[in-house]
Amino acid sequence: MRNRAGSMAICGLAGMVLCAAPLSAQEIIPKSGALVAIDNGQTLWIAPVNGKMQVIAVNDYVIPRKDGFWRVLLPSKSWPPAVVAFPLSKSKGGTTAKRGASTEKKDDRAGGEDQSDEKMQPQSDEVQRQEVKFLSPAYISIYTETEQSEGYSLLQTTERTGESMLVFSDANLSIPEDVKMKDVKACVDPQDENADYQEYAAQRETIGIVRARGQWRYDGGISLRAYQTNCAASLVPPKSIVAQNELFPIWKEIKDVYPDAEDAFSSPNHDMLLVFYQNRLMVAPVWHGKVGKPLLRLEVEGKPVMVEWALGKYLDVWTKQLTPYFATYTPKGKPAQ
Repeated sequence: MRNRAGSMAICGLAGMVLCAAPLSAQEIIPKSGALVAIDNGQTLWIAPVNGKMQVIAVNDYVIPRKDGFWRVLLPSKSWPPAVVAFPLSKSKGGTTAKRGASTEKKDDRAGGEDQSDEKMQPQSDEVQRQEVKFLSPAYISIYTETEQSEGYSLLQTTERTGESMLVFSDANLSIPEDVKMKDVKACVDPQDENADYQEYAAQRETIGIVRARGQWRYDGGISLRAYQTNCAASLVPPKSIVAQNELFPIWKEIKDVYPDAEDAFSSPNHDMLLVFYQNRLMVAPVWHGKVGKPLLRLEVEGKPVMVEWALGKYLDVWTKQLTPYFATYTPKGKPAQ
């Protein structure tokens, strides 16, 4: 999937990709790289190459782990969600991985039953919508909507001994009861005199992770006597799940420079900023705590669900490892130029 020239990207693709040199000595090229997953299933690698910010991409979710890069797949829409991952080096193009994932799902079904899709899932409860909301090297948060219900799933990777495959199972997230009770009271209609908060909080909840106001946060649905709502959890997801969750500079300073900004991610080195707005992604340097002029602008079809950073020596290592499997970036759903 390397382009013919063997390079990372081509600058000036009909306005979709803009590569620019620093405009002044104060606006240097960052020494950070970002692996960015979009909720449409596309993953981008944005990094400095030969003094310019460049971008390549693949039309799958890709996560970085200590043992290499893995391609994450949702073979089919199902409830609960079925998620698997294969080493990127062994799933070039995704065809083999997707076939293996489908086979794995079939093998897990009870023997002797009719294996047709119609028999496996009633028509009245078919999955109508399924969206990845958060992705990391060890976790994935998925929102699923059927005709009868809706809810989140927070899954964690589980490695299978002796097999080059990862499966995802329930992360068993636990929120303290007192916090849950407080969040429920703030969520349920205060005019509902029949609301039994204790019973409400005791019901099984589905908790997921979503992006809001420049941070990852918990969100979930809890039911009481057929009453359903989404109740935001006041707890902040720990770094063990979402890694860095702080902005630098702070959100107000980012909005002062880019008023249209809807979301942003800052590198741990505090030298690079990703700003999302109106189906666009802008990459800007940060110098002495100040946001500089854009080095790169991209059209993106969707919202970010993962940003993983590579720093120092890992910048070139990641570029070398990803280049054979990624290609020149084109927004998903648009023909390559």
